[in-house]
Amino acid sequence: MTRSGSTIDRLGVPGALMPLLHTSAGQPYQRFQPPKVAAAAELLELTVRGDVQVVDGAVVAARATTDGPAWRDEVSADLARRCSGGGAVRLATWLRLRRGALAVQQAAAVTAGALRPGRGRLLGLIPYRTRVPDAAVRAAVIAELTERSGSPSARVAALAGLVHGAKIEAVLDLDAHRRAALADAAADAPAGGPGDQVAASVQAANAALATVLYLQLAGD
Repeated sequence: MTRSGSTIDRLGVPGALMPLLHTSAGQPYQRFQPPKVAAAAELLELTVRGDVQVVDGAVVAARATTDGPAWRDEVSADLARRCSGGGAVRLATWLRLRRGALAVQQAAAVTAGALRPGRGRLLGLIPYRTRVPDAAVRAAVIAELTERSGSPSARVAALAGLVHGAKIEAVLDLDAHRRAALADAAADAPAGGPGDQVAASVQAANAALATVLYLQLAGD
């Protein structure tokens, strides 16, 4: 279900995550292991689109897409190949394999206007790239994650589950009311109702990724 004018639905889960995952100075928060969180966001977007099915902490079915964006076609084709013949891909394994997810999603977010490219200098000498969150986009994403308006869409629920599960809310400057709303959105069943395969798969993916990210972040 797509809500008219939704920033999260326009950007997708990875694109909406990017302005939350970067500091105001344009650097990703390393404490959250950005490559793994970006890879998790990609999986959730594929789940929302119905491209993959997640059961018991693994992708058990996937269909290759050809209608873009390019990262979606690449990831879905890889997962479809790995799942062919009854195979499955553990989410923990995939997060380690998909090392380039952060760079891919940063570039996409720049194109979409969620991040602004820039340059900085370490110690005034060594140049480095920055990706500064667009303040309006960041505020809009946070507002959608923390508003109370019934069951969230599958995409909002997916992003809420990732932000809450990876503890990214710790850097979002939320008051107690909005923290509670985010937790509710992460816990609520996405709009779609019983029997909706996408909603069920999003819930399964969120629950599994929360556990996987906790264990991997604690272990790294």
